[in-house]
Amino acid sequence: MQCLAWRTLDRYRAALSHFCEFCEEAKVPKIDAVTVATVEDFVRFLRGQTRTRNGHQNGKRRQYKLTGIKFILGACKTAFNWAYQRRMLPPYASNPFSDFKCSALRDSETVDKEVRIFTAQQEQDFFAACSEWQRGLFLPLAQLGVRAGELTHLLISDVDLDSRVIHIRSKPEMLWRVKTRRRRVLPLVDTLRVLFEKLIAGRKVGFVIQNRAFAAGTQQPARQFKSDREFRQHLARLLDAQHESNPLAQERDLRKAAMKYCRTIGQVPIARLRLEFCDLTKAIGCPEFTRVHDLRHLFTSRAIPAPLPAGSQGWRYD
Repeated sequence: MQCLAWRTLDRYRAALSHFCEFCEEAKVPKIDAVTVATVEDFVRFLRGQTRTRNGHQNGKRRQYKLTGIKFILGACKTAFNWAYQRRMLPPYASNPFSDFKCSALRDSETVDKEVRIFTAQQEQDFFAACSEWQRGLFLPLAQLGVRAGELTHLLISDVDLDSRVIHIRSKPEMLWRVKTRRRRVLPLVDTLRVLFEKLIAGRKVGFVIQNRAFAAGTQQPARQFKSDREFRQHLARLLDAQHESNPLAQERDLRKAAMKYCRTIGQVPIARLRLEFCDLTKAIGCPEFTRVHDLRHLFTSRAIPAPLPAGSQGWRYD
């Protein structure tokens, strides 16, 4: 569990909380009373539940999809394996979630969906509709294939314009980690090098991608730093002070505190990328594209040795 991303840990906690809620409602007396029949009842319980996307309080509530139910069952299976290894279950007891045939689950409303990828014309229309600030958000995603969180956490110290590379790496001081835990070095093509020079604009410290108000100069950072090291040390001290004032604070609380402070020095929230992306796709008549991750799919479609639609190669963004 310690090697998982924070968001993944939150998803596991939410999954297990569903099972705890079910056990309380079904009056399951103890852990060794859970059988395959109990798991079947749990699945029926989940099919009757609703949730909002990404846990948003004011979002539209929908029923769980089959993939969501399977994720919850997988989390419970892992939890029972953990309990067995620590002798919390009777000897020779089997894992009821392992015995349950999860592969047999079917969703009548589920259909095979192809990964959505912009056509050459849609891609051209999308970037033509971008403002200069939006172009700085989405062009790196399409040409580098980085994730949205990797872009919003990219610091100026991660960019080497002379060597024409950027470093994708975790930021422990912000309690943020790369999903794969692997540090990557990506090349900067000429178009992106020019773009990053404009985005950095001579700054020495801070985030490469700035919030709209900071990029426009209408809002200034809460504090100026002389070096990247000074910024990281200051953030570490803030989190230490937060923990001292509340010793019971969980990592999630500290992570939120780090995010809140980073907003004051210009970091773009990931949710802002999603909103800007959806506004653009609606404007060009492609409302079916609702995920920023679709730009990563666009990059992947070029990276694999497969034939592409005519005109998809060679589109210039400048």
